[in-house]
Amino acid sequence: MKKKLFLALLLPFGNLASGNSIMLTKGQFKSIELPANPTAGYIWVIKPSLYDFLKRDENSPVQLIMEGFSNVKVPPGIDCSSQTTQEFNFEAKNSGTITITFEYKQPWAISADKTVTITFLVR
Repeated sequence: MKKKLFLALLLPFGNLASGNSIMLTKGQFKSIELPANPTAGYIWVIKPSLYDFLKRDENSPVQLIMEGFSNVKVPPGIDCSSQTTQEFNFEAKNSGTITITFEYKQPWAISADKTVTITFLVR
C-alpha cells in the first residue's frame, strides 16, 4: 500500500500574504492549512468554477484530492476565535503553473473578509 506524504503549510490568519509560491514535483502532495471559524459560518472557499477544475480536470497542474476540518491548536497570536483548521490537500499532477485564491467568508456572502493567493509551480 502506497503511503501519501502531505507537506503542510500553515498560514497564520492574522498575517496572510498574497503571492505565496509553492514549488512541487509531479507526484508530490501539499496540504494548505488555514485557521477557520465554521461555527460562526466563516470558512475558506475556492471559486466554484476553479474548484470543479481542481477536482475533476486531469490536465490541471495540481488536483484537489481532499478537504476538511480538524480541531487542532492554532499557533499563539493568530486572530481566530475558533481552534479549527481547514485543510486543502493537493497532489501535483502535471507540469505547469496555477494560481488559487482562497476566500475567507460566509458561504452566502458576496465578498470575502480576507483572501490568500497561492501559486503552485509544478515541475
